[in-house]
Amino acid sequence: RADLQGKVAVDHPQLKLNSQTLQLLFDQQQQQQQQQQQPATQPVLADGKRSTPPLRQLDATGDVHCVIARPDKTSQTLDCQSLKLLTARTPTGQLFARSIVAMGQVHAVDPKQDVTAGYVSVSLAAPTTRPTTRPGAGDMMPGEVESLLAHDNVFVKTVDGKTAAADQLVVEIRDGQPSATLHGRPAVVTHDRNKLVADAIQMMSATQQISVPGPGRME
Repeated sequence: RADLQGKVAVDHPQLKLNSQTLQLLFDQQQQQQQQQQQPATQPVLADGKRSTPPLRQLDATGDVHCVIARPDKTSQTLDCQSLKLLTARTPTGQLFARSIVAMGQVHAVDPKQDVTAGYVSVSLAAPTTRPTTRPGAGDMMPGEVESLLAHDNVFVKTVDGKTAAADQLVVEIRDGQPSATLHGRPAVVTHDRNKLVADAIQMMSATQQISVPGPGRME
């Protein structure tokens, strides 16, 4: 375990982070298992120090700014007041980011959209893209988005010019494509001069289709 306070900065190929406090929890058991399986490979580093155990959990608070590498070589930027990241392992034993929870003045940006909310939770699946270089035992690979939940004054702006405002946003990956549902009193989607207003609005990314499962109106 490691506890850091005061202008914390992390610079890692998969994750760059700045915050006021940072707590890291490591998987000691996993490190012991790796050393037992490969006792002669790299039990200690060249300078005689023990290698760092794999990361199990990261908690950052206070003006958090985080840049996360994605499997497609792009990145996602995340600003918030509190960030929690949990890791998991692929069937082959490779470490990857399994879930990310951000709270407080959340602002998330990726190449396709810009999201602000009070709370954002992202579940990630094991990466399917093979890394170009063989990762080390403790290296963390970027996961692939499985689902996303955002609530509290959600506002979304997409790269094609659409905007959406809602109380809650739910994104699920279906057949490899994201499907988004907005809930609000009301939820509003705007594109060009058109505005769609309803309590629930569904959007399919692959087909650019927008549907309303209940009452709604165009303005």
